[in-house]
Amino acid sequence: MKKLAILIFSLLALFTIASTAIAAKGPILNKVSLQLQSESWATTKTARVVIGINATLQDRALGQIHGQILNNLKKIAASQWHITQFNRSKSQSGLEQLYVQASTRVPENVLADVRAKAKAVSRPGANYNIVAIQFNPSFAEIEKVKAQLRQKIYADAKAELARLNTVYPNEKFYLHSVSFSDGALRPAPRILGLARVAKMATPLTVSNKIKLQATVVLASKLK
Repeated sequence: MKKLAILIFSLLALFTIASTAIAAKGPILNKVSLQLQSESWATTKTARVVIGINATLQDRALGQIHGQILNNLKKIAASQWHITQFNRSKSQSGLEQLYVQASTRVPENVLADVRAKAKAVSRPGANYNIVAIQFNPSFAEIEKVKAQLRQKIYADAKAELARLNTVYPNEKFYLHSVSFSDGALRPAPRILGLARVAKMATPLTVSNKIKLQATVVLASKLK
């Protein structure tokens, strides 16, 4: 009798563990998976300007150079500049040698004068050069288009869900998951020489095609 009680208790324990494991995995679902895609264009009327600064200075002037560089960059273009590179080394003569790189985004009509202004702020021991002018949409402009594409995919998924529930009205399908993959087409930034920039009579609009893909799963609980 005692052995029988132990056997029954063991079977009940196994049944409880199995039931708990099944419950942890969630209900068994009837799933429909589909791929949705949407694309659009990210456009920009601004360009990314990259300036390189080579400077030689005394140790005592090192503490002032950062402010001087930012002031000179503002003279080249009244915009928000970002220092992206700052390298320093010491020459054999004991002078500090700096290479600084900074970038900003400016409207097209500002570009024609950047070379002349960079030359104007240069002086012996501190030279400002145009490294690149890149016409490509900014990160914020690309993300804005992606948000619009996600909204379009959500709407498409909702429409597909309505169609599925029309075909199978008793199943009561719902949106189970949406997984996005970034299919952004990002060509190399378009770089124009300053001579061509100066000759442009109309504002230049540059576009990148952005593509967003999503795997959508619609599900209903099996009865």
